[in-house]
Parts: sequence; structure tokens; C-alpha cells
Amino acid sequence: MPFNGDWLSAGENGERSDIAVSHVDTPRVKATGVSLRGYGHLRNGKPLQDAHAVGVVPDSSLLVALVADGSGRYPHSHWLSEVVVRSGWRCVAETLHGAQQLPHDVNGLVAELHELAMTQGRRLCHYLGVGQDGHDHDSPAPLSAEEIAQQMACTLQFVLLDTETLEYLWVDVAGDGSAYWRDRKARLHVIQQGTDELGENSWTPPLPLYRGDPLVHAGRLKAGDMLMMVTDGIGEALLNGKTPESISFSSRLQTRPSVFNIASFVSTIGLHDKDDKTLVLMTT
Repeated sequence: MPFNGDWLSAGENGERSDIAVSHVDTPRVKATGVSLRGYGHLRNGKPLQDAHAVGVVPDSSLLVALVADGSGRYPHSHWLSEVVVRSGWRCVAETLHGAQQLPHDVNGLVAELHELAMTQGRRLCHYLGVGQDGHDHDSPAPLSAEEIAQQMACTLQFVLLDTETLEYLWVDVAGDGSAYWRDRKARLHVIQQGTDELGENSWTPPLPLYRGDPLVHAGRLKAGDMLMMVTDGIGEALLNGKTPESISFSSRLQTRPSVFNIASFVSTIGLHDKDDKTLVLMTT
């Protein structure tokens, strides 16, 4: 679906809710996403800059989940993260419509998402009336990735999960996303750790700047396993999955928890962290 500005207004930070929740239930997999505005953003008047989207591809066994984190350095990043996951989900779902197995190569999908971030970033800048300095406003030249990124930038990661075979692909398109899987014995395993023990982010430049190769991890869940993607508001607490907080986090996760359980749970992770928090949890 092309970008539609009807849902977007150009005011100062007040248009986004403090919490966004998504949920999908299939016979073998339950998937829930929660994005929660961080304490620091509440105090400083910044909007929720995280965003996610979760859904099952039409006529397919594939579930698609995307997570984005808007960069706090730039004033309009919350809009880009929101649009990238909304439009990105539709883009992936249209490409995989009717598919009954995971794609062998995700590079085409990633290229589409890179291009989508550029297109939607330009449209957002035009809609918001920003980033046009030095251009003819009557017939402005297309903004470059660098010009867009002075106004808005975001990380992006996604999961493709076959809800019948439980095979999955985790893909980091750009940024510093973290992903984990939890086994039936409540042990947390790292797929990708976006932040190290010193608090340093191991990240590529965010969208729309980064155009390089994605990080891809393939795996297969077993009954009782959980797969999760998180933004750095949670990843900085979980780190390598062996910290006291990550052990507590893993042990408190219930099998196939309710949406309310997860939303309440996310608010307790990293209590001293001021950043927004997103958790997309897929349970079997």
C-alpha cells in the first residue's frame, strides 16, 4: 500500500500513543508485539520512536514481524519508524503472497525495504515541510539519503516464521537490533546482540543511509520455544542472555502469554533505562 498521509498530522510529538500493541494467533504460533514509550521520553516530551508490525501473509503459512527504532538524534524519526514498519509489512506480504515456505534468498526483500525507506522518507519530509533547504520549493529536487537522514532515520529488523514447520529467518536490515530465542528450559540464547557489556552498539548506519548486505540467521523452533526481537531499550538489559536481569526476564516469560501479560511485563524490563522498549514475541 502506498504511503497515505491521512493518519499523519504534523504537530509536535503528540500524535503517537504511549503504547502500541499487536497480536496474531495461529494454531501453532502466537505472536504479540508491544512498543512502550520510555521513561526518559515521557519526562522530556519525546514521542514513542519505536514501532512494530505483526501479521500472517495472505494465503500463506508465513508470519511476518518487523521492528524499527527511530533515531533520537533527529526530530522526525518517530514518523519514519512507524511508516517503515506499516508499509514494510505490506511490501513483504505482497511479495510473499501465497508462499508456503520461506524464501531461499532475502536480498530482494531487503532491497525493497531499502528503497521503501528512501521513498517514504522523501514523502514524509515533503509532508512535514522539512529538509528542503537549498531546493526550489515549487519543484524541489528529490532529497538524498543524507538529507532525509538529517530529519529522520531508523533501524529495521524482521522475522519470517513458517507457522507450520516452525522454521524462521531473522534479518537485520540496518541498525543495532537484538534478537533471541528461549528454549523450553527457560534458557535465553543470543541470535544477535546489538549492545555489548560496555554499552557500545554494534550497528550499521540506520535507514535510509545503509544500503549494504543484511545480517541473516536461519533456525527452527521446537514446541515450547520462543523467538523474540527487541529494541535497545530492552537489549541493553538482556545483553548476552546471561545477566541477572536476562535470566529473570527469561524465567518470568510464561508459555503463550496473553497480550496483557506481555504489555505489563515489558514495562518492568530495564527499569533504569530511559529508552523506548519494544518486544515482539513469537511463542510455540
